[in-house]
Amino acid sequence: MTRRRRSRLAALWFVAVWRFRPIWLALRHAFAPRWAVHILGPDSLTAQPSESAADARASEWNEMFAKLNARDPSPHNPLVYALTVPWPHSLRSHAAALAEHGGDPEDIC
Repeated sequence: MTRRRRSRLAALWFVAVWRFRPIWLALRHAFAPRWAVHILGPDSLTAQPSESAADARASEWNEMFAKLNARDPSPHNPLVYALTVPWPHSLRSHAAALAEHGGDPEDIC
């Protein structure tokens, strides 16, 4: 293979990769995991915009649940705990849940 032919192939490869880059980025975004906080107890699932936001919200809610149990310690209090989990439903439902609640449901407690 000649040097000229190699440079042409390299240029064609670069153009092809650059041309399909938006498609690749869109597919990468489409298959990226969506995150939620699952609250065990009332069995509530809340959509979150990112994994770090879900971790922060779960920690915040776990602190709140611990304070509520410390204020009224009773063996009859339910066990309530928040976990960060991947969103188990469709991308559309994740977007709709974020638009509806903004990651902050009002019916937790």
